[in-house]
Amino acid sequence: MKKFITFFAAVLFSSQIYALPDAEYVVDHIEELKTELSYIIAKADNSDSSQKRHLRHELYTAYLELEKTVFHENSEDKEFLFKLDSFDTETQSWPLTVKKDIFRNYGILNQTVLIPYNVFTGKKFVSAEKMTLRQKEDYEETVNNADQLFNDNANSFFADFSFKLIKWDEASQYRFIPQSLSIYFIHGSTKTHLVTLQSDSLETKTFTVFPQVEVRNETQIKSDRQKNAALLAREKSAPAEPVKEKKPAVSQKGRRTFYINLDSQREKIKAEDFKYKNIQLSTASGILTFGLGKYAFGGVSFGYDLDSINTTSIYEFGLLTGANLNLTNFIRPYIEAGAGLTTGNRLFAKAGAGCDLTFGHFMLTAAYDYHIRYKWASVLEDGLTVPSERKNYHSFSIGMGVTW
Repeated sequence: MKKFITFFAAVLFSSQIYALPDAEYVVDHIEELKTELSYIIAKADNSDSSQKRHLRHELYTAYLELEKTVFHENSEDKEFLFKLDSFDTETQSWPLTVKKDIFRNYGILNQTVLIPYNVFTGKKFVSAEKMTLRQKEDYEETVNNADQLFNDNANSFFADFSFKLIKWDEASQYRFIPQSLSIYFIHGSTKTHLVTLQSDSLETKTFTVFPQVEVRNETQIKSDRQKNAALLAREKSAPAEPVKEKKPAVSQKGRRTFYINLDSQREKIKAEDFKYKNIQLSTASGILTFGLGKYAFGGVSFGYDLDSINTTSIYEFGLLTGANLNLTNFIRPYIEAGAGLTTGNRLFAKAGAGCDLTFGHFMLTAAYDYHIRYKWASVLEDGLTVPSERKNYHSFSIGMGVTW
């Protein structure tokens, strides 16, 4: 019988991965070897010295295999205890406590796992202060439906658990080191993964098998304790994994700004016009835009014709509309079109594109627009097709202001 047990243990060790009953068997087998060895050590004579050497070698091999093995178990094969608490509005999750008795130690696995709202429901959570009435109603209905689903399927959680064991300081003492814990929810034929915790989020514990059997000498005990102390020291000194800073989500909304704009107007575009000494400012404007949904915007403008500074002052008033796309929280390209009139007896229309650079609420902007300008009298008398009263030109502008 003893040979059969030894052979069965060897087969188990050769597989490298065990279910929980095998893990218990391996520990029990080690303790049996120690018990048998302790009987031989207790004898005063050396009649069983060869058997003693054999048992020590077998025990040494068993410990080596034990410590390099990752054990696995799941709630389909073994009994787990699941306790689900009410939805926590602070963490936006359902707290689930997972308990398991291992090696006759009550609650050696006792872990609270948070099931996030967005993971279980598949819906993005919107903070309460940003919720619309419809979003709030949908959120409350979703939580209530999930609570009901959990209550109707209280035994439908599934756990997949892995751990390691190593020999520890005292006689028949072991260190229990969880490796991972995955939680699933089973509804009908669907098995949904909810969350996985890795070793750094799981609690390491020690347990003792009774009766305790000591077969080590003082030197071996001291060596084991030094090895374990070094292991603990390495764990404490290991650098924590840096927390990755979460990049703020890009907020897509219609362009909302107020800025002061300066432009330079040219009937024809020439390379020398872009030389610093040749740049002449044409108009200074104040522009206010307001969002129209997520992508569109409208606005008004008030400008002063800088070319009229030494003559009769000319002012312009305009309306504009456009669309923008927030590529990042700092870069916002847009297209625009507008129309207006001036006190200098002119109507104008324009269309173009630009880009904002935003830094919090501060904004820089640059744009190009193509303009068509008419005199009022020409429009009223002859329509928009009289070439002599129509002027086409290009404008390049830069601006600075605020956005929100």
